[in-house]
Amino acid sequence: MLRKVDKYILLTFAALSGFLGGLSFFCPQFSFLIWFSFVFFFFVIEKVEKRTLFLYSLLAGFSYFTTVLFWVGYVTKIGFFFLTLYLSLYWIIFAYLGKFFLKTPFSWITLPSLWIILEFFRENIWVGFGWAILGYSQYTNSFLIQSADILGVKFISWIILLFNVVLYDLIKKKKGVLKEVIFLSILILADLGYSLYRIRSLDTYSKKVSLALLQTNVPQDLKWKSFYAKQILKRLENLAKRTPPASLVIYPEASYPFVVKKSNFGEFRDFFAKFERGILVGAVEKKKDKFYNSAFLINTKGELVGKYRKLKLVPFGEYIPLRRFLEFIDVISAMGDISPGRKFKIFNYQGERFGVLICFEDTFPFVVARFARNSDFLVNITNDAWFRGNPEAQQHLGILVFRAIENRISAVRVANTGITGYISFKGEVEKFKKDGEELFTQGVFNVKLPINRERSFYCRYPELFLLIAGILLFISKIRV
Repeated sequence: MLRKVDKYILLTFAALSGFLGGLSFFCPQFSFLIWFSFVFFFFVIEKVEKRTLFLYSLLAGFSYFTTVLFWVGYVTKIGFFFLTLYLSLYWIIFAYLGKFFLKTPFSWITLPSLWIILEFFRENIWVGFGWAILGYSQYTNSFLIQSADILGVKFISWIILLFNVVLYDLIKKKKGVLKEVIFLSILILADLGYSLYRIRSLDTYSKKVSLALLQTNVPQDLKWKSFYAKQILKRLENLAKRTPPASLVIYPEASYPFVVKKSNFGEFRDFFAKFERGILVGAVEKKKDKFYNSAFLINTKGELVGKYRKLKLVPFGEYIPLRRFLEFIDVISAMGDISPGRKFKIFNYQGERFGVLICFEDTFPFVVARFARNSDFLVNITNDAWFRGNPEAQQHLGILVFRAIENRISAVRVANTGITGYISFKGEVEKFKKDGEELFTQGVFNVKLPINRERSFYCRYPELFLLIAGILLFISKIRV
């Protein structure tokens, strides 16, 4: 039975673990916090009885996701509450299963494996919200994350959890901890060595493609106001005129200030045709009674040569999960609930193939890998104006960095308010800046994007490490 003072200490540990873990996503300078934040949670899992562990782990999870995702509350406080509550369930599941594995000799293998399996489920089942995967916190650490081209970002999450478990065992002076330290040291050295090798072996750029990335910086509260539509069109035109004629001009998500439908499609096409450039533009499309978040490719002659409808929609942003039970929550989209597309689409520009990821579609590794297999580069168009800049913008950028490394494919990111820029297939980042500012400014970023046509092992066999983690869990259970 826990004493009252112990309960308060463990409640503090639970909240502190979530807060420090979440804070590691706030900015790259805080990314080191993730390497010891779970130690506090392991004490909670070990000491708290099963009948009250639910509340402690809920507190930890809620603290974590509130710290990481507080910016969702800028646009939907009720949606933010329900989303955070749902995501916290994964911490509760980890706590109850982890309580068993924490006492076994192989906890340093099983706990990291259990965690990344839960990350995979969180990313892919129901609403599918893969934000704040632990490995994403390390997106600026190039010399650690290159192994993602074999095993993906969840291998980096696995190493992070392994480090936390070994640190916890050292504090507890667990028997056999020396072999854990040796294994961890060898693994990190091997990972660093591989990263150095890959960075050097990928130095040669065989070809580059010319792209013009347009950061439009349209205020979200004016974006769909009819009286402001002419100013938006003028801004789109002025920015296009500043681009090189031979470049593919890329606008952000939903840049066009009107809903595109059959009755006004000619007007939409003619507006961009007068620029005499290849244009990729995001726009909301209406067909029959359904709205779609789409990307249109228009050639230099003003002809529509391709269209893609967003497959993966933002929960509470573009649709409400369990709408029947949550009728009282309004979707933040100006059109109401958006419908998902059904087909993958690969575009072609001057002989180069590319796939388009709209908004948070880059958080789905399987989706991105499928696009990458048949593409020479990737384009992520997004708005992000809803969330008032950082830390959301940096978090979103970090996700795309991992997609580029995992698949060994270069990618550009074109955002309404920033961050706009490109990521090479080595994970190098170049951002658009104007007068030293990268957010809430407008302009043209002309880039020569390096092309790598050789896809990675991960691209061909995505998430194979999840199978390895499952096998490790199964074997360790048999040994126990």
